[in-house]
Amino acid sequence: MNIPRFGLGARAASVFDRLLGGAPETLHPDDRRQAEEFWAWLGGFEAPHLAEEAEPAPRRWPRIGMAVAAGFALLLAVAAYWVQPPQSVDGISYATAHSERRSLRLPDGSAVSLGAESQVVVRFTRDERRIRLVAGEALFDVAHNPRRPLIVETPQGEVRALGTSFDVRLSRDGARVTVVEGIVRISLASGAGADRRISRTARAGEQVRFGIGRELATEIGFIEEAMRVDPAQATAWTRGVLHFRGEPLDEVIAVVNRYSREKVILTDRSLARMPVYAVLHEGDTAALVELIENPDGIAVAGRTR
Repeated sequence: MNIPRFGLGARAASVFDRLLGGAPETLHPDDRRQAEEFWAWLGGFEAPHLAEEAEPAPRRWPRIGMAVAAGFALLLAVAAYWVQPPQSVDGISYATAHSERRSLRLPDGSAVSLGAESQVVVRFTRDERRIRLVAGEALFDVAHNPRRPLIVETPQGEVRALGTSFDVRLSRDGARVTVVEGIVRISLASGAGADRRISRTARAGEQVRFGIGRELATEIGFIEEAMRVDPAQATAWTRGVLHFRGEPLDEVIAVVNRYSREKVILTDRSLARMPVYAVLHEGDTAALVELIENPDGIAVAGRTR
């Protein structure tokens, strides 16, 4: 039995949803070809009379029955996967290297822009679209679908949207979401004590920082008040420009180092929480050094890989 290649993996649900839902033109050509070939192959079992007529009937029916049974079993398997993807599937991972940016087009039509040294894991089901931001920063342009919200997970909490555009950056102190268009809802991850029930809505032009901190031995979750920002500045990293509006110096250095071929080192830890207001081009470590009044506060090491 010549079974066509079927490597759609976790994308199968979305691909067949659009193929059979009247929107095949929105699929990637390779995904559409695989899905159509597999669907056509299954359809071949609906016409057993096309088998070789010269073969005696008593021998033909068992073979045809086996083929139909095999095709029906595969059809049920595809249908089961389509309706409820296996829970053991972790998703598809995408990552960028040092000083690299990458743009992704997801099966549902959403787009993701990954910053340097960033990683996301994408897992779609029939009921929701879930993306885990493992490291770095990403800009999400979400295709509108009220029946399947898109949820971005972070270690500190999650951001839920139906159709909007927003940026999420991870740092040591938590996560920061900037809404470019639409509305999102931010909620804390479980394990943040009583504060895990807290959620907050953010609208276009607003930025919210959230996370889970520690006070003595107790975890305390927080979602700060939204502050007004310029979304174009917050997403300027996609165009090679880094805007900082009061972020602590150690966080600024971490971001700058992801894009620079040279490594900035904080030599005076007393400056770690110093707020930085600056506009820097990727790789311009000299400009960051000039911002520090203490010439021994930071240093620039040799080129990194």
